[in-house]
Amino acid sequence: MANKNANKEVIKATNAYPGERLVRVKIPLISEDDGDVFVSVNDRNWYIKRGAEVEIPECAAEVLEHREQCLGMAIEYCDRAAAVADRTNA
Repeated sequence: MANKNANKEVIKATNAYPGERLVRVKIPLISEDDGDVFVSVNDRNWYIKRGAEVEIPECAAEVLEHREQCLGMAIEYCDRAAAVADRTNA
């Protein structure tokens, strides 16, 4: 059986500095309506394609990591607020 990953192309950042460390990331595609994710670091901008493995500078990957942490905290906050609202309305 052929390896499915053998033909996958990794998209590389076009505005990485020479010698800059690149890391591979993949942002999940949740629905067909999900667009690319915008990342900006010190006047350099990237649109990260969802569902594709991409190589981006480490600084951009760090921004994406912080984004995920913040989204997780926001979801937890909304869940706690909804639980409090349910208790007060019961």
